[in-house]
Amino acid sequence: MQVISARRDAPPGAAREAWNSSFELSQGEGPYGQGMQAWIREQGCQVIARFESEESARAGLRSASSVLGRQWEASLENVDEVAEARRWQEEIKEQFLSVEVEPGLVIVPWDGRSGVHPGPAGSTTIALEPGLAFGHGDHPTTRLCLSWLKRSLPAEAGGGDREAGSVRVIDYGSGSGVLAICALKNGAAHATATDCDELAVEMSRRNAELNDVGSRLDVLLVPESGPPPPPGESFDVLVANILLQPLLTLRGLFSSLVRPGGRLALSGILEEQAQGVLEAYSGDFCSLEVSTLDGWALVTGVRKAAAENA
Repeated sequence: MQVISARRDAPPGAAREAWNSSFELSQGEGPYGQGMQAWIREQGCQVIARFESEESARAGLRSASSVLGRQWEASLENVDEVAEARRWQEEIKEQFLSVEVEPGLVIVPWDGRSGVHPGPAGSTTIALEPGLAFGHGDHPTTRLCLSWLKRSLPAEAGGGDREAGSVRVIDYGSGSGVLAICALKNGAAHATATDCDELAVEMSRRNAELNDVGSRLDVLLVPESGPPPPPGESFDVLVANILLQPLLTLRGLFSSLVRPGGRLALSGILEEQAQGVLEAYSGDFCSLEVSTLDGWALVTGVRKAAAENA
């Protein structure tokens, strides 16, 4: 395995652009990145990506430089894949601290020796096992989604044309499973979590068990390319914290998964990318709104009835 470490001094806005563009590149077609880490500071950005070969690493670097219109200073080195994964996981564990997403919603690390660390009295506490799957509660997109679920799920479960306690949620691209778990702890009766990464699927299951919601969560491994196997039902709420291109590609699938009157929440995008998502989803969803945090955005909406789409 080849590891490429690319650094560039840049203001925060350009650093966010570099992180987002490079990560989207690593998830696309072709022999590019197998995993990526990024550190964004006030005056610079560092990205570390893992590739199967030196050839694919250099191709990824050329493409990233082309996308961003600037040359990256980079170093390449061979690493032991197992040792590198362990080192990365240990770094994540050390950096994973309790996060108060908002008053009444706390994400805490689970420690096998001491059990769950309780949050403030009366709050919703979600315990996560630190690991490589995305979604520890500290990234702005995760916080936007969690806050929206905390506000929206109790109202969805208690009103409208739904029976009390019948709300069903799908978390598409679940990572650690934190969004599905939050939904289940805030009024959802059942949740489905999907991811194309086997590690994320396993972490979602383990974290659900840690939070005593495992019996109400289905976790599905879906193909990385193409739509997942149909779950055979529509959902009251769909949340997807992924990336811009998948959000655009999966518009038709997401529209089919949300019942008329159901709600949608999409994130993993920068503020300046929100307009493109609004335009893509305006045909099937109404009441579209954008919330922002630290340069990142959340797009929410309500599924139109069939007559409204005609």
